[in-house]
Formats: sequence, structure tokens, C-alpha cells
Amino acid sequence: MESRAAFAPWESEQNGPSLSASIGHVLPPSLDEADAGEVASKGDLLPISWQSLNHDEELLDANLNPHVVVLTDALQLANRPGRLVEAIQ
Repeated sequence: MESRAAFAPWESEQNGPSLSASIGHVLPPSLDEADAGEVASKGDLLPISWQSLNHDEELLDANLNPHVVVLTDALQLANRPGRLVEAIQ
């Protein structure tokens, strides 16, 4: 994620912040449950998927303090009644 202005002027006068992360668990279009794939990175940018919500215990860490949370499969979840709301909660 690249910013187009200096949104953190206390850190730098350059455009920023610039955040990146590995996605990790990827939800198949079928929404089938599977504890497979790699674990997503956990930092200032936190990608979350339905699979990681159900299988990644590191998300329970009280010290986790991301600036941006991305629900990577929101479109798929929105097509299933109640799933998107459950994921957000």
C-alpha cells in the first residue's frame, strides 16, 4: 500500500507510510474450510482472510496493533448471508 502524501510527517516529509504484507491463507471460491497455506505477515498492514480467522491463533495476540486491516476475501464473504458480518465482528 503506497500513500500519495506525507501522512506520517513526524516520521518523514516523504510520501508515506508505505506498507506491505504477505497475504498468507487464501480462501478458495467455494469457501471450503482448510487449514492450509502460509501464515500472513503481522505488522502495520494486517491481511485477514476467513481461513486465517478460523485457523491462525497468532491473531489472538493482545500486542497485535495494526494500522490497517484488510479483509482479503470480503467479496466472497458478502455473497454468503451472515459471513461478512461474522468476519468483521
